[in-house]
Amino acid sequence: LRDFDVWLPDADSASNEDTDNLGVIVVADGKAAWRFATSIDVVLSNLIHQKKIPLVALVLCGVGYEPNTGAETMPPKALFPQSMAGMVQRMRELDVVSEEFGEHIDGELLPFIARHHGVTFSSDPAKRVMCGQSSGGIAALSAAWHRPDRFGKVICISTSFCNSLPGYMFPQEVRLTSPKKPLRIYLSVGEHDVVTEHGDWCEHTLLMGKALAFKGYDYRCEVAEGGGHTLRYTGTKLGNILTWVFDASSGSSEECGAGAKSRL
Repeated sequence: LRDFDVWLPDADSASNEDTDNLGVIVVADGKAAWRFATSIDVVLSNLIHQKKIPLVALVLCGVGYEPNTGAETMPPKALFPQSMAGMVQRMRELDVVSEEFGEHIDGELLPFIARHHGVTFSSDPAKRVMCGQSSGGIAALSAAWHRPDRFGKVICISTSFCNSLPGYMFPQEVRLTSPKKPLRIYLSVGEHDVVTEHGDWCEHTLLMGKALAFKGYDYRCEVAEGGGHTLRYTGTKLGNILTWVFDASSGSSEECGAGAKSRL
């Protein structure tokens, strides 16, 4: 089972034609924090009204759970499942670099939402964004990496590349995979992000940025000066991030690291 929130543009912004070709932003593990930490629904409403981005729906996706294992749905604003069974499911969904999560989103969740709300999501990957923070960030990139024909844009915040062996090796996979995939990727990490025995979140985000640069990807990589493992930096510039992600005419950052730092 899975809990999730859906935000749709207001009727004044949409015509019948628009709802037959609706873009979508899916935030992996986003049900708890994204709305109150970034006001993403308000930002989207403003950007759509200003015609800076196409008409899009927003799906804030909670972690799945299986009641027969003892797992329960997460309470509002909880960042982690309340049981070991739930934590195992979260790790299995989000931290492994496989096609399963993206296939579930594209093949099950979005069709369910489309039927329930009477909308049709665009098949154009340029209008379909995977997004996430921490483990949700690696799930977002993995989903688009395996299905770039379905998701052409990615937003990764404080991504937990070094929290699993597949994630640890993800930058190497990017370097070894040819031809490059048709993806536009935004990476952001705090200067003082998580550091554990598994690795340094900032360091590994920069490694991914360097791998994307090496292969010539359309990407941007930013370090929030003074920032940590939060959505605070993202919340201050989410409008700019979303505008860049949807604007194919804007270029990539040429450097990661000191040259890309922005103060929180």
